[in-house]
Amino acid sequence: MEMFRSVGAPSELREKHNDTWFDWSIVDSLMCLYFFMYLNFSRQGKVRHKEVAMHNIIHVIKTEPIILHRDTAFNLLGYSFLQENQLANAYRCFNLSLKIRPYHNAAKFYLGIIFNRIHATEREH
Repeated sequence: MEMFRSVGAPSELREKHNDTWFDWSIVDSLMCLYFFMYLNFSRQGKVRHKEVAMHNIIHVIKTEPIILHRDTAFNLLGYSFLQENQLANAYRCFNLSLKIRPYHNAAKFYLGIIFNRIHATEREH
């Protein structure tokens, strides 16, 4: 998910000692738990459980004041919406993520996927 964080990012924007984490995948643990629940229930075909997991992700983003990596939280939610083919919601999440962290952000990669899907849909019609 966040492995694209440092690809193609200007290195001069990174602080040598404070930004070493940019090369890793980092997510708050509660967000990670709900995201993995979403993925697991999706693969098992447990629609109701999957929806609850997505609701939990949304609830944490809206109510938890201390999410250290809110940009990643929006990316996880955006990815979930992308899997549900809810492109408008996914787009909103990835844009919110980019507003928080305009550089070193996997949201750019996923916005490209959204634009590609929209373009493919328009070609079909």
